[in-house]
Amino acid sequence: MSLHNSTKNILLFYQLEMKDARLAIYYYIKREVFKAIKEAFNQIAEKERTQHNSDEYNKSINELNQAVELFAAMKERNDTLRARLDDEWDITLEQFTAKYTP
Repeated sequence: MSLHNSTKNILLFYQLEMKDARLAIYYYIKREVFKAIKEAFNQIAEKERTQHNSDEYNKSINELNQAVELFAAMKERNDTLRARLDDEWDITLEQFTAKYTP
């Protein structure tokens, strides 16, 4: 592989990673929403909690869990791809320097 192709692959990965940033933002928003709902829910005495309060709290838990799964899958995929591209870059650079430096 050439330095040109290796660099191009890394730049394409960075573009993919930036597109995936929306999943990270989605996760952080859901986390903040959950924290606010949990705090409000915990401030209500147990005897005064309505079904609506419980439903809202449970819905926020489910949404957060879904966001965590999406974020974790994206992070795992990107970490694996980043490691592969880093290894590819190291090998290509080694080959280039071996060929063109005395």
